[in-house]
Amino acid sequence: MNMDNLQGLLTIPTKESSAEEVLTPTREAYRKLLAETSSSSQAGTEHRHIAKEPEKTLDLPDIVCDRRLNLLDWGCNNILAVALNNTVYLWNATSGSTSELVTVSDTFAPVTSVSWAPDCHSIAIGLNDSHVHLYDPSTSKMIRSLQGNHQSLPVGSLAWNKHLLTTGSADGVIINHDVMIRSPVVSTYDEHTDAICSLKWSSSGQYLASGGNDKLLHIWDISKCSPLHRFVACCGAKVIGSWSARSLTKNQLVLWKHSSMSKMAELAGHTSPVLYLAQSPDGCTVASASGDEKLKLWRIFEKSTIKIKDVSGSTATGILSNGTRPDYIFGYIF
Repeated sequence: MNMDNLQGLLTIPTKESSAEEVLTPTREAYRKLLAETSSSSQAGTEHRHIAKEPEKTLDLPDIVCDRRLNLLDWGCNNILAVALNNTVYLWNATSGSTSELVTVSDTFAPVTSVSWAPDCHSIAIGLNDSHVHLYDPSTSKMIRSLQGNHQSLPVGSLAWNKHLLTTGSADGVIINHDVMIRSPVVSTYDEHTDAICSLKWSSSGQYLASGGNDKLLHIWDISKCSPLHRFVACCGAKVIGSWSARSLTKNQLVLWKHSSMSKMAELAGHTSPVLYLAQSPDGCTVASASGDEKLKLWRIFEKSTIKIKDVSGSTATGILSNGTRPDYIFGYIF
């Protein structure tokens, strides 16, 4: 995850935010920081046509509406995993086909998070009772169960770092599990005071970003049990390229030019607040899911202008970043 050259931001706008609003001292300082850290090669103005209508809309009946959960994940195999209450579905973006991976019993339900392993040979499913199940997507068989270590609370966030699976729960605790060993828990981070809302490892595997419902974002070093950095979000402030906001207007997404905070495009279509985002493995498409029980696919980039080596993400509730083009980053926070 490259946090040094942030140039674009996809957010859910607020009543207080607009492309032409007056800068507060915090925003002005943040803009200066961006200017100092941005690449000196940003000479020309980039022009791009961004479609205002979604490429595709899919129904999401019974999707759980909870911003602390993470119910979408788009794997490197170009398959989008979607959790709808007790069931995880797999939508193949190449063929357009949909299959059911698993329906969990009411003892574990609902499914509270999904995350593809880096090689997509397995997929992790977080559950409401603090368990995490690993499935083989080719057979739909469970290959391992990580017993509940989160005080029987929902596991709303998952993040992979090779064979290390990191879980975050409503108890505010982050646990690293090595899924290759018999006793998987290898370390625990306990600095958040409220539910963990998002987790993301850097592409190097050295650093973890964790965002919580306590409006804090922590940056962790894998070798230490205390955070290297801590960012505090207040209403209207930004946390590593994200917005902190409470009131939404038209439930739209907005693409921002991050260096100038100028609005590049507004994507309207949902009739209730957007809760979940996922980015395609080629980095060109963003999937958004909302309480209106719709999933919309937005074509943001063209393949001729962008190449993706890694898709990463993190904020206090959610962030999507482009590994090869660190000048664009997509984030949302409520």
